[in-house]
Formats: sequence, structure tokens, C-alpha cells
Amino acid sequence: KERLQGIKKLGVVNFSQIDDPYFVNLKNLEAPSVSGNSYKAYLAAVKAEIKENYPPNGNADLLNRALVEPPEVINGFSGSITEDVGVPLDNHLAMNGGQIVSALNSQIAIKSDDGDDLVGFSLDQLAMELNLPDRFFDPRLLYDTEADRFIMVFLHGSDSDVTNIVIGFSNTNDATGEWSMYELTGNPNGNNTWTDYPMINVTKTDLIITGNLIFDNQPWQTGFDETVLWQINKSSGYNGASLESILYQSITFEGFNIRNLCPVESADEILEDNCLFLSNRNFSVENDTIFIVELTGGIDDPNTEIIINVAKSNVPYCVPPNAEMFFGELQTNDARILEAFYLDNEIQFVGNTRNLTNNLAGIYHGRIFDVRGAQEVTLEHIIGPDFEIGYPGITHTGI
Repeated sequence: KERLQGIKKLGVVNFSQIDDPYFVNLKNLEAPSVSGNSYKAYLAAVKAEIKENYPPNGNADLLNRALVEPPEVINGFSGSITEDVGVPLDNHLAMNGGQIVSALNSQIAIKSDDGDDLVGFSLDQLAMELNLPDRFFDPRLLYDTEADRFIMVFLHGSDSDVTNIVIGFSNTNDATGEWSMYELTGNPNGNNTWTDYPMINVTKTDLIITGNLIFDNQPWQTGFDETVLWQINKSSGYNGASLESILYQSITFEGFNIRNLCPVESADEILEDNCLFLSNRNFSVENDTIFIVELTGGIDDPNTEIIINVAKSNVPYCVPPNAEMFFGELQTNDARILEAFYLDNEIQFVGNTRNLTNNLAGIYHGRIFDVRGAQEVTLEHIIGPDFEIGYPGITHTGI
């Protein structure tokens, strides 16, 4: 690990005062390519192999985990300011009980809990407020339950010459008010790599950011360098002060870099001192390996280290085929773990998969029991009765 200082403060922006008359909106007809075009070409070849070797067979998925009443919809509303949001949504959100901060593709919308529009703008307009040029993408949001503040992270640039991680901390619990904005380098080694696919979490003391370092203009096999982990003191960000960070690199198992570290969120309002992460063999046609990674302490703890364990699931996960739509196919990407939470010594997690019963695009729901002990992993595949599904998220509701 390496302690770094002097993360650049871009300034303070009042979100309610951002004027976005044109509201530029990026439209996609499929999920943006993760880790560059060479990744997309490689994954397309894997999916072509899956389509040939595992064709849909019409088998019904007979597994029922439980018989429950469908959820009651108390209120519903759009998570965007504009109606034209593109396909797919690529959405992320955070809420504090009174306000909802929602990111869809390249826009940010802040709503009341009744769905009323409070503030809305494009990422491009926010970048203009910060005097940042180039491309902006992959917004991530969270609400810090203990500090009662919001955090926003998005990427700036996709080339080693211009690659940064933009971080925003709300100065109060009002997301429409002032945010302190910072910029962290996306090329920490000063070579020809850039940061892709950020994921975030908070502990009692820190903001945690993971990202993939990708080589410029390289084929997929050599284009991935490594997944790195940033640890940042969050209280300084809430106060608008200078930030310190620690960068963790060379997170490996048996000499191979572990890719796509998915942070495990705390399921309730009590945050942890440490941070857990999950990863897997996301490009495998079929695999059962689950990596359980732990960052053992806060940024000011000199004994903080990274511990890596490996577990096997009782049911494999698979790279999913693309999903059939009314107009072409939906790109379902790979089988990486997309979201996870921790509660009472148990982790639950989700991701995309090929459903083993009918070979259609589905999702998996995994559970890791006795996280501090045996780390037993069980996994179930889920698919709709007459449609394909993908891109799951997961959260704990208290019941």
C-alpha cells in the first residue's frame, strides 16, 4: 500500500444552482462497453461459443424458493428528470429517507420521497461547473447512514493522458445544497493505464473506491492491468478539507490479479470498521470460485492489511447469453458480482448468469454463511416465467 496526499479539490458546487438549459443526455441501445472495445470483442466471442454450445431449450425453471405474496407498490415514479433516458438505464441511487439522488446514464436527478423533482442536470453540465473537459461516465452514489451525508463518484476520461476519479461529498444532508468536489488520478502509476468500472462503499472512517486499470489500445487478454483499491478519509471530505488516501495494488491470488472487487455494503445503519469485497471468475463459461477479500482496518490504522480467501459455491455461475428484446438483443456483459451486503455474519450477493435450466439470460443470488468462519457459499439461479432478466441489485429492507 502507498499513502498519497494532495488530492485535488475542484471546488464547491451548489447543486440547486446548476443551470442546464440543454440537458445533454447520452443515449445507448445497449450497455456501454466495459473495459474498452477489445473487452467487448472478446466477450462477444465467448457469447457466440455459449450460443452454439448451450442453445435455449424451452425447459421450465421449476425451482421455487418460497411462495410469497407479491410486494405492494405504495408509490412509484421515474428516477429521471427527463422522459428520454436511453436504453438501458444503467441506474444507481441513494436515499436518506427524505431525498432520493438518482443517476441514469449521464444525468443526475434529485427527488423528494414523493417523487417531486427537486434538482436535475447532466454530468456534462456538472463537469462544466468544475471546468473539466473530456468524457464523463459511470456515476456511483451512496448515502452514509452514520454521517447523514451523500457521496457521488464518477469517471473523467478514458485514456491514460486524461483519466480521473471525480468525488463529491455533500456538505449537509440536503443533496440539493453544496457539495465539495475533488479529483483523484485514474493513472496512479504514471504509465499507459486508465481507470474503469468504479465501485464504492463507506466504513466508519473511510470512503472506499475500487476500479480496474486498463492499458491504452490493448487487446483484452493484455488490456487489463489490475484492480486497485483506494481508501480515503471521508470526514475531511464532508468538511471540505484536504484529503488523504491510501492506494492498494497487487491484489492477487496464485500470481493472478483479482478483477472487479465488489464492495460488500453494511445492510443496516451500523457501519463496519473494515470492508469486505467479493470477486469471481467472471469470464468463465461456467465456474464456482468466489474470492472473499477483506480490508482489515481504517486509513489511520498502521496494521491495516488485505486478506484473501477462496470459497466454492454449490452451484456454478456462467457468462450469460445476450437477452432477446423486441428490437435486437440486450448486451448482458459477464458474470461479475454486481452488488452485495453484509448482515449478521452473512453476505448476500447477485450477478448475471446463464440459467442452467433453459440456457437463457438470468441472474444468480448467492449467500455466504459464517463469513468469519467456514464461509459456506450457496447459489441459486433466478429467471422470469416468460422473459429474460439481468443486471440485478440487492438491498436489505429489515424483514
